[in-house]
Amino acid sequence: MEKTEVASIREIVNKRIDALLKKAVQAVQTRKDDSIKYVQLAKKLSMRHRIAMGKTRKKMFCKSCECALKKDYNLQIETKDDWEIYICECGAKTKFHI
Repeated sequence: MEKTEVASIREIVNKRIDALLKKAVQAVQTRKDDSIKYVQLAKKLSMRHRIAMGKTRKKMFCKSCECALKKDYNLQIETKDDWEIYICECGAKTKFHI
């Protein structure tokens, strides 16, 4: 495969991952099972094509229960010093540097 083909495939996969994560956030209130499936598909795509999820994408779902996070629904955000602490409804905590 040429470099241009690989670049175009990565671009398509990045768009697909973003679309899946947006669908997951939209579906979290009505269909939680579908939300988890969308997150799992996005993670599988990123692993298969070796694309890093990145900080903004990682903030969109819980690492332990794989549920999409939506502020004021299933997510609490605490700030301490230079850290944001995301607390999911399952009890898992994730720290992000500000």
